[in-house]
Parts: sequence; C-alpha cells; structure tokens
Amino acid sequence: MERWTERQLVVALVWLAEQQAQPDRTDHYLMQVALEVARGHVKNPRRLKLDDFRLRPKPDKVHPDLPQTREQAAALSKSRWQGMMTMPVKRVMLTPEQFAQHLKDKGLD
Repeated sequence: MERWTERQLVVALVWLAEQQAQPDRTDHYLMQVALEVARGHVKNPRRLKLDDFRLRPKPDKVHPDLPQTREQAAALSKSRWQGMMTMPVKRVMLTPEQFAQHLKDKGLD
C-alpha cells in the first residue's frame, strides 16, 4: 500500500466528498426505483420529482475539524506537538495544615 502525505489525504477526502454529491449511473437508477415506489404510496404522484431523491451530503459535517486557514493549521500543529512533547504534571491540592506538615517532613520549616 502506498503511503500518502497528510496533504494528499485531505485532497483525496475532499474529492470523495465532492464525488458523493454527483450521482453516477447506479445512483440515477436507484433514484428512479425509489421514485416509482414512492409514487405508488402518495396522493399526488406527479408532484414527486427525481431530484427529490438525490442524496446531498452536508459539506460542513464531512470534516469539521480541518483547519480553514494557514494560521489555524499552524496553531493546530503547534498544539499537537506541544501535547506530545510536554510531560504531564500531577497537581495536588493541600490544605494549609498538610502543607505545613509537608514542609516539616522535608526539613524546610
């Protein structure tokens, strides 16, 4: 399997999303079948059109997390790198009495 760069993958996903909006021969056939079935179950069958059965993907739902500008892409990349390179810090909340005891135990009082 050929390896793709992230840019090639994004372009391929956008192309696939655009292709889903364009019906091919099979989609047209299935739309016609659905139209004829639906015409048998409605009061006024002439009001139904073939375009009523076209599937329309919502482009904003395809990849909402993709950055739209160069600055957003840079900020996303920086935050990912920072998240991978920093060590998590465990924070402990102490009461004043516990803090005083901790200092006393360490000999720092």
